[in-house]
Amino acid sequence: MVSARVAVLLALVVPVDARAATDEPEVTVDESSASQPTLEPVPPMPPPPAARSEPAPVPRTPPPTAHAVERLGVAGLGASAAVQPGTSVGLEFGYAQGGDRLVTLYFFEPRLDGSEAGINAGDGVFVSLTGSWTPLWRDNFALGLYASAGIKYAEASEPYGSVSFTRYPLAAAAQVLVPAWEKWFVVGRMGPLAEVGAKLSGDGTFARINTDFATKLGGFADVGLQRAIGQYVAVAVVVRYTYLDVSLGGATTSANNLGVGLAFCFFR
Repeated sequence: MVSARVAVLLALVVPVDARAATDEPEVTVDESSASQPTLEPVPPMPPPPAARSEPAPVPRTPPPTAHAVERLGVAGLGASAAVQPGTSVGLEFGYAQGGDRLVTLYFFEPRLDGSEAGINAGDGVFVSLTGSWTPLWRDNFALGLYASAGIKYAEASEPYGSVSFTRYPLAAAAQVLVPAWEKWFVVGRMGPLAEVGAKLSGDGTFARINTDFATKLGGFADVGLQRAIGQYVAVAVVVRYTYLDVSLGGATTSANNLGVGLAFCFFR
């Protein structure tokens, strides 16, 4: 009985670590890993292929219209833009002077400055309606046709009467336009011209003067500068030389003259 008590006391006295130091192997079980199966690693899925983008549609250039159009760059001229005038109507007005003396007014008292009142055969202010058509365009020039019809009027007066010379010029010509720089053109024309219905008439002291002249065919040449204002309007300054005779009773008088005019053109 004494030996049994000693054994119990020894069991209480010996520490736990001493018991663990025995030669018997100790097995430790991890309950969390024991209860779960081992999984093989899954390889990553490849990324889906990128969606192919369709190319954006290229906008179509609208076809040119019959109206005047602006072109970027005129070949060989260094201009950034030019306007192509097409069909136009317009208005011209100006003044011309030249030719031989047609009539001189004499009165009882001479003028203080010694001058004489009179009219030369080419003198007069003029107003004309015009039209042009320019169908042929190249990089450096354009060709077309020009026509005009108007009235030309000159007058000389003294204190007791006056004399006037009225005629109606009709002209047609070939026309060339040369682009100079942006919206500017050099204008050239040449063609036949006639002044129909030429009449010399007077009033007051000179009321007995009433003379009609025969129509003679002549010609003219224009040179000037034209500037487009937008697509539908242009303004031009033109110098005109006219070579023409007026005829009365078979006798002719030179009506050659030089004039300058201002023109307004409206395109469609």
